[in-house]
Amino acid sequence: MSGFVGWKLAGGGPVDATGIERGWPRGTTSTVRDLAPGQGLVFNRTREPIFHCARPDGWAVVCGWPRWRDSALSAIAAEADPAAAALAAFERHGAQLTDKIGGSFSLAVVDRKTAAVFLAVDRFCTRPLAFCSVRGGIVFGSTVEGVRRHARVAASVDSQAVYDYFFFHVVPSPRTIYREIAKLEPAEAIVHSPSGVTRRQHWNPPLWSKGTAKPTADLRSAIPTVLAKAVRDCAPDAGYGAYLSGGLDSSAVAGFLSRAREAPTPAYCVGFDQAGYDEMDYARIAAKRFGLALREIYVTPSDIVEVFEKIASLYDEPFGNSSAAPAYLCARRAAADGIKSLLAGDGGDEIFGGNDRYVRQAIFEHYWKLPTWARKSVLEPLLARSAWPDRLPLVRKAASYVRQASVPMPNRTQTYNLLCRLGPSAIFEPEFLAAVDQAGPFESLARCYSAARTDSLLGKMLYMDWKFTLADNDLPKVRTTAEFADVAVQYPMLDDEVVDLSIRIPDDEKIVGTTLRKFYKDALADFLPQEIIAKKKHGFGLPFGEWLNSFAPLRSVIFDSLSTLRTKHVVRKEFLDSLMNEQRLEHAAYYGGSIWIFAMFSRWLTEHRVDV
Repeated sequence: MSGFVGWKLAGGGPVDATGIERGWPRGTTSTVRDLAPGQGLVFNRTREPIFHCARPDGWAVVCGWPRWRDSALSAIAAEADPAAAALAAFERHGAQLTDKIGGSFSLAVVDRKTAAVFLAVDRFCTRPLAFCSVRGGIVFGSTVEGVRRHARVAASVDSQAVYDYFFFHVVPSPRTIYREIAKLEPAEAIVHSPSGVTRRQHWNPPLWSKGTAKPTADLRSAIPTVLAKAVRDCAPDAGYGAYLSGGLDSSAVAGFLSRAREAPTPAYCVGFDQAGYDEMDYARIAAKRFGLALREIYVTPSDIVEVFEKIASLYDEPFGNSSAAPAYLCARRAAADGIKSLLAGDGGDEIFGGNDRYVRQAIFEHYWKLPTWARKSVLEPLLARSAWPDRLPLVRKAASYVRQASVPMPNRTQTYNLLCRLGPSAIFEPEFLAAVDQAGPFESLARCYSAARTDSLLGKMLYMDWKFTLADNDLPKVRTTAEFADVAVQYPMLDDEVVDLSIRIPDDEKIVGTTLRKFYKDALADFLPQEIIAKKKHGFGLPFGEWLNSFAPLRSVIFDSLSTLRTKHVVRKEFLDSLMNEQRLEHAAYYGGSIWIFAMFSRWLTEHRVDV
């Protein structure tokens, strides 16, 4: 792993570096550098850039690929390194230094004169930071595990975080799995000083709303230009490759990468020998169009058996996205080929409007245009609160629509959530539920939804996805698996210029009718193959439920984890029995995904020697 652990303690002496080094995943060989006595350590095993600078009046660490918006700071970064630029920026601008920096980064600055610590992450938290206030100071680092292993930190499992994990399948920021440790949220900066901790968001742009000017043809023609520049700004050389799923974004990134290099670009695609899950044909179309050197990786149930425990061990917190397994196998193959850095297409759906739920929720929103009396006095009592409509096929569809549509946003986005469908009391032990706030996840969704600077439904959903889908889920999935394989990863779709361009596109041009990403598709119509432009949204799913039913060795590994979970007094034994013996056969895709989430939590506890 790459990263750092730092601390600022009033009157504190040096902290045992060896103890922190043991905090990194087993089998990791880290390089440790002492920045200043008792102040911080840098760990750098992977190819992720990490810079540090120490002076008598302070020190700084910067991870990632920052870009300075100030010519003087750019010059310092070029002559010395980004950490020296961060020190200079803090000296000149204080906590407002985030106005002067962009790109993909996390940074920490310690000001010895004021005993202040400044921490910040980029717009999408592509490089994370965690911290813990301790007696007389603060411990912070680029991993939750690094902070947890510090000698001054006494971390205990947070029951609310456990509940949040089962709701979101990750532990969303600012909470971590440990009660005492917090994560920075996307575009957040904090200042820790002797007077306390202040937190602020340094970027929250106004999103498009009705009444603003329509984009011109120049904006549409700018998309391929800006995307190509975003890829070139990653400075790709012979050691670069790309993830390739055959979708719009990975194909575009791989295509622009191929243009930026003289040699054929290695592109890594995961396939599944399972109907409805394999997109290899589209990856082959992209490879032919752009002259890519396609590396086909067909994942089998045996591969999942091999990496299940590994996936649980490499995440600092429970992580329930099953596509982490194929993502790791993809990065591992790239590393074996000598690839040092991969470009990923993550983010395009969330900035240009490419997820099916955007259209689905817009259809549900029409319901709220009906008069209140019609909704509350007629439709809901007649269709949503009675069982008779379910006996008639045509009426059943209308009743289903009303039941879902009558739930206000953003809670309506969770109607397929297992906890909402079955009810928490059917899943969790009463003692566990008594210790948590069941409304907590909905409150987190509502805070993010209301924080979006727009009156548009699509804009609010995009903004929620920037946090919950990208920063909390998809980016950690790709980043962590790539780091463990010793490969760096960058996200050109989340380049500042690309994102700034996307927020200028009106909703009714992002999505036209039920056509997702219409503006984006039109902009790339001459670049991408037509088959990829026209293909339906697919996603990066793992046929885990189907394999669980058909492959006994996988079933054995997963059921062992679920059996261990039965002893933790969190999940009801009756629910686990039903999940293992009935529901997985009933609906393999839906309940199979749920089984992965519960089994991964149990295995994570075992791998990290944590109890609840």
